[in-house]
Amino acid sequence: MKLSLKDAFQAHYEAEQLNVDQLAELNRLMGMAKADPFTGNNKRLSRRALLTSVAMVMLLVLFGGGLHQSLDGVFYSMPERIAAEVAKNHLKMRPLELKTESMVAVQHYFTALDFMPTESALFGGDRELLGGRYCSIQGITAAQLRYQNSDQELVTLYETQYDPKTFKDLPDIDKGEMPLLMYSRGLQVKIWVEKDVLMVEAVK
Repeated sequence: MKLSLKDAFQAHYEAEQLNVDQLAELNRLMGMAKADPFTGNNKRLSRRALLTSVAMVMLLVLFGGGLHQSLDGVFYSMPERIAAEVAKNHLKMRPLELKTESMVAVQHYFTALDFMPTESALFGGDRELLGGRYCSIQGITAAQLRYQNSDQELVTLYETQYDPKTFKDLPDIDKGEMPLLMYSRGLQVKIWVEKDVLMVEAVK
């Protein structure tokens, strides 16, 4: 869902809290306002500077809460950003670095990862593993695994270590939660956490 600046700020106002450094800075600015020695126009300018500083602190909270402003001024949530990145890479279909039908071979190949690639419990026997390559999701190194389903469609599964601070709150199927279903660039994208690994599936 695309959010305007007003809606995005309102949605995060109650959900987010200032961290210790931000709270200290805000208290410092408020203290400066109480001890403001200026009068007349200078005082009005000082208050204006204070309001600007407070607004900047609050924007830090807003941007730290998983929203990102695009060039068109629209804010996108973390799942939307993940879906857009995965869909874009899926359409490119870059050559595989490893061609194999074996998950064991995949696990031996991706040694630069901080986790072990694994088969998802959501994948049945209708998908054939073709291989994989290194990639990234939001700047985090990931494994890009390519499958072919029974309809001869190419399916891309992205796996990376799940970090709640980076990827925010996402559905965990180990807790009985359903994957997040989204659409980007005409593709269906599913996002979920499984075995402490972020998994993202893209298929036409």
